[in-house]
Amino acid sequence: MLDEQGHLFLAEEEIAGIDVRQVFFELNPLVKPHSFTGGESQKFFTVFLRLCKNLFKGIEDAHSHGVSIGDISARNIIVSPDYERLWILDLEGGVYLDDDPLVDKLGGPVVGTAGFSLGSIDEEFDPVVKDTRSAGAIAAYLIFPTSVSSFFRTDWFSAVPKYVKDLGWPQAVAQLVRNLGEGTLSLKEAIAEIEALESGAMALEVPEPEYPLGNLKDHVHEISLGLEWAKKVSGSSELSVGHGVSPPPMR
Repeated sequence: MLDEQGHLFLAEEEIAGIDVRQVFFELNPLVKPHSFTGGESQKFFTVFLRLCKNLFKGIEDAHSHGVSIGDISARNIIVSPDYERLWILDLEGGVYLDDDPLVDKLGGPVVGTAGFSLGSIDEEFDPVVKDTRSAGAIAAYLIFPTSVSSFFRTDWFSAVPKYVKDLGWPQAVAQLVRNLGEGTLSLKEAIAEIEALESGAMALEVPEPEYPLGNLKDHVHEISLGLEWAKKVSGSSELSVGHGVSPPPMR
């Protein structure tokens, strides 16, 4: 246990794994420079459901112990090389659920990471809902990272159904992601929906794909704008969201 400049650190053994961003580039067929098969999409679908279920269970377990995680982002989630297990890192933004969760009570702004801490900065801070919405952002990121633009456009979800369709996945996945991202679905409910998808034997219907990187071209401008704005506000890749900070206007 280390105490440095007012922050408490727990040093643990190194975890041999990769973060969620690498999983996206390794397995998601939509970013492959070639047409993909139903088998590739099926493999990614299986891993996607497993990782999301494990992530949601991990967050729900923390909540059951009276703790919210606070800063859930792609780089704070480590996945085993076989995609079977995951670890959630960084509790700097965590709070006890029995504490008064108001921003002023915490002595400063709410800590979050651009593109993963969803919602308006003017909304009442609820740590459980914050974690739940971040879980939705992680799921959306694995499908395609449209959620990174959530700080300057409210319709970030609008492209997710198209990517789900391109992958040949059921639209129930897109609806689950949206409901989590909007905070209208609990983690327990999301876990139950994923288990139903896992148990249902389904043959994915992968459409004749467009050139996959065309999807990236469509959204790279919005993604770049969102990241640039986040860096400008925070001075780094992490964003502290507090009152008095406004996102740039939507185009």
